[in-house]
Amino acid sequence: MKKYLIIILILAFFLSIGYSFYFRIEPLVDARGYDKTAQNLVSGNGYREKLDAPFFLDHAVARVGPGYQFFLAGIYKIFGRHLWLVWFLQAILHSLSGFLIYKISKKIFQDKEKKEFVGIISAALFLFFIDIWELTAMLLTETLFLFLLILSIYSAVKFFEGQNYKNSIFAGAAFGLAVLTRPTILPMFLIMLGAMMYKKQFKNAALFFIPLVLIVAPWTIRNYKVHNAFILTSAAGGINLWMGNNPEATGESFYTKEMSDYIGQRGFVAAEKKGFNEGVKFILEEPLKFFELLLRKTSIYFSLTRPAAFWFHLKGFGIFLTALLSSGFAFVIFSFGISGALKALKEKKFLLNLLISFAVTAPFIVIPLVVETRYRYQIYPFLIIFSGYFLADIKNNFREKHFRNVFLIVAAVLILNSGFDLLTHFDQFQKYFDKIL
Repeated sequence: MKKYLIIILILAFFLSIGYSFYFRIEPLVDARGYDKTAQNLVSGNGYREKLDAPFFLDHAVARVGPGYQFFLAGIYKIFGRHLWLVWFLQAILHSLSGFLIYKISKKIFQDKEKKEFVGIISAALFLFFIDIWELTAMLLTETLFLFLLILSIYSAVKFFEGQNYKNSIFAGAAFGLAVLTRPTILPMFLIMLGAMMYKKQFKNAALFFIPLVLIVAPWTIRNYKVHNAFILTSAAGGINLWMGNNPEATGESFYTKEMSDYIGQRGFVAAEKKGFNEGVKFILEEPLKFFELLLRKTSIYFSLTRPAAFWFHLKGFGIFLTALLSSGFAFVIFSFGISGALKALKEKKFLLNLLISFAVTAPFIVIPLVVETRYRYQIYPFLIIFSGYFLADIKNNFREKHFRNVFLIVAAVLILNSGFDLLTHFDQFQKYFDKIL
């Protein structure tokens, strides 16, 4: 079976590289922001995106990071700004992520006959899911973040496999680097810390906590000195809370006129503080509207009609093919992944429950804010692992009524929800259909 793993790892690497060199995607929007910030870091201009804009209006502080920006800056500093080199390194990270998915799957499933198969299937689903590998061709945080997220999952599993000081320090460092790239992993860190305490691993819990503090705290202190405000990693949190919870909110990210005007007058750091206040105020004063938005955002999050196909480099048939592959893979990993997680719950095993707890944090940290297709990437590794777990038993157990019904109910709910999302946002989807035609 290992030869199949090597083959799919190599194929995935060349698929990523081939896609990157075929499209040669220039950095736009967020990618351009990360790129400019990295260039300014290298040139000695600091953590800035636009040098011709007033400092308080500089967008760098409001973009997630700074992990990915420093990742790019490190490459530029050593080798110069060569996009092909970033594509190459991100293709390597993508293949390494698939390998770690394989290792995690083998560790958490004890059946000797099936765990190799589970690992291969899970790795393949991750490596060839178009939403994931196409991002290796772009200067976006997801490839690095997914690698660090999966490394964190692996480190957590490895710690509980052999509870020692070395594993706890390694896990803390992995989580710390992931938080510095995207802080949405913080709830996972707290669950891991709680699990260590539950297992009475108090010294190991302290050793797990310290590396994260050492990695994240210097940046938080820097932010306070520069902006005179507490900003853990970036000023995106409060702004996203405001964006997703206001009278004009749709559940997706867009700036209202009030938000744009406020940012234009006061800047991003002030907007984050106001965003927290305005978001909480809206939730307390408009609980029914907030609940309606939560339902809408939950529908968007789990919709299969939200493919990652609407990038600037795609046109016509390219959009159609990408959307088809994206939605098809999304159906597989959501339907089999959720079914696999429900099956795993019945086994009441510690590591399985830990992974399920990690997975649940992904939608819970995003849905109260704003939902875009890119924002659900954090749940993909978990769904993929549990998809492999479910598929390993499907041949022998699909005739079993309960096993079959769980999948059919999950699949039906996903399809109905996706139809609802398509109907309620048809005008929005029509714009993308027009691009295909």
